[in-house]
Amino acid sequence: MGSSLRSFLSELKRRRVYRVAAVYAAVAFVIWQAAEIAVPALGLPDWVLTAVVVATLVGFPIALILGWAFDVTPEGVRVTEPVDREGRPTGRRRAAVALLGVGVMLALAVGAVLLFPRGGPALDRQRVAVSPFENETGRSALDPVGRMAQDWITGGLARTGVVGVVPTSAARESFQYVAEQAGVVPDLDRVRSLGEETGAGVIVWGSYYAERDSLRFQVQITDAARRELLSVLDPVSGPIDAPSEAIEVLRQRVMGALASHLNPRLDRLVDVSVRPPTFDAYLEYAEGMELFHGRRDWRGSLTHFYRAAALDTTFFAPLVAALSAHYNLREYAAVDSLLEVLDRSRERLAPPDRFRMDGLRAQLRGDREAAYRNAKEAAVALGMTWDYTLATAALAVNRPGEAVEALLRANPDRGALRGWAPYWRALAVGYHALGDHRRELEAIREGRRRHPELRSMVWYEVQALAALGRVEEVSERLEEFVTLPEQRGYSEIGLMRLAVYEYRAHGHAEAERAMLARALGWYEAQSAEYMRPAGSRYGLLMTLYRAERWEEAEVLARELVAESPDNLSYLGYLGTLAARRGDREGALEISEQLAGLDRPYLYGSHTYQRACIAAVLGDREEAVRALRESFAQGRGYTTSLHRDIDLEPLRDYQPFQEFMRPKG
Repeated sequence: MGSSLRSFLSELKRRRVYRVAAVYAAVAFVIWQAAEIAVPALGLPDWVLTAVVVATLVGFPIALILGWAFDVTPEGVRVTEPVDREGRPTGRRRAAVALLGVGVMLALAVGAVLLFPRGGPALDRQRVAVSPFENETGRSALDPVGRMAQDWITGGLARTGVVGVVPTSAARESFQYVAEQAGVVPDLDRVRSLGEETGAGVIVWGSYYAERDSLRFQVQITDAARRELLSVLDPVSGPIDAPSEAIEVLRQRVMGALASHLNPRLDRLVDVSVRPPTFDAYLEYAEGMELFHGRRDWRGSLTHFYRAAALDTTFFAPLVAALSAHYNLREYAAVDSLLEVLDRSRERLAPPDRFRMDGLRAQLRGDREAAYRNAKEAAVALGMTWDYTLATAALAVNRPGEAVEALLRANPDRGALRGWAPYWRALAVGYHALGDHRRELEAIREGRRRHPELRSMVWYEVQALAALGRVEEVSERLEEFVTLPEQRGYSEIGLMRLAVYEYRAHGHAEAERAMLARALGWYEAQSAEYMRPAGSRYGLLMTLYRAERWEEAEVLARELVAESPDNLSYLGYLGTLAARRGDREGALEISEQLAGLDRPYLYGSHTYQRACIAAVLGDREEAVRALRESFAQGRGYTTSLHRDIDLEPLRDYQPFQEFMRPKG
């Protein structure tokens, strides 16, 4: 027994297994030390460190077995001879075996990280989220103070451009979600959840209390990735009826504290010349934001935004918000005027506000490519909160692949995109433009699962189903559609027309005819009162046009043009109808009339109508030239382009095919 043990130990020594063990242990120890530093620094989940340790421990016996069984020689890996002989492996070769074992185990660990991720997303330790401060005063009238503190600290950090900052609205929505889901949990757990929601590795949070006629603020800064408290600031107090001064002190102290942990430049970039708004001005601004986001009452929000700006002329946030309200109302001249006003104080605005202004300016001048470049730059500089904006800008310049990539990079289950139905619509449109109708259907059905009450989700599901020629399912969705609550812009007859358009565009002629008959029957059943408004008659005009009932359509078009001579859509139909009945001179006359329009904010609509007239006339070169011009003037790519009946003569024309081909 003793002889056998001595022989075994001698063989271990001869095969350099001891040396393999020593080298493996030394390398594993170095890897553990490096991982302990790198994992938190990169914001990786804690389980990654555990996986590295476990993998190296599991690899130890494997390395010993490899060291016993094999030699690494200049000729390759060889089985170790059972007896000692000349040319046996050197220590260097045994070390190579040990390192090979470590490499195999680390490869397995990395594979586990990539293929079987667990836990929350990686947090960016150079990205900060400021939570709304919690009101502990017992007075609901002081609730806006917490939001004001959040806004001001966030704005101060954003203006530096040194660290990534989660926009106030996204942080606020994430905080509300965490509060609803978490219940009563330890603060650090809630902070970690907020980090996972926003992708921020550092969370600023706190509360405020009433002390007689003063407010006392308490602030803490937490490393959400490590679940460590980085800093507890000294309390800050200020008058309860004028909290602005205390909030400015808070901002300065938070930036100073973050400087020691993130970037020393923050401390030097505190702009003491920028002061918080008066409390009265902030209250008006907060009321406007509630109307804007909560009720989508853009007109009502403008009253409060302008009142806030009048109460404090150094408070620019209300004017930035008013830009979006006017743009949503299509009041482009007002947007232009506001941009001029804000440009005078551009250096005092935060980067997100400057990006927003530049994007709107590009849109107003019809430069879709500039708007796309601006959104792309913002997404790089400001992170995932701009990915949706980038996607919509990419779709407008015929880059559906980039749009889908941006949307997939964003997370619809976290932060500002949670519960945002337009995300699924944009994803479906991206896939539709790529011709990937299977994925389009999967995306919009996920949207329907999350938003079963919205007609818009059924609308885009029908778009995918009709493209695929799934006729029975389209009919089923039409029946479901009318049972859902009404939604602006999504009507039953509009959905029928959408199905008609998609059926035709994708070669389902029989289904197209059946749906057209259904749509025309729907109009026949409507009352005279319903058909009186121009919008109802325009819908009938579009349906008659698709049914190729040209004479009836032209009667209706002339009637509508007589009532609204400047309406581009009515004029366009009159021009293409003239072309279809062979009246080339009449069609060209209307085309020239459209070309002569000289008013702002047309964004190529008039030139697009001219392209349609030229296409129907058979002037394919002129049609493509006009199409290109219309997009240069500001028209954006949409899914309607591929199904426009007037552009069908261009389908086999190489310049048109090149024009339609996605750029990215």
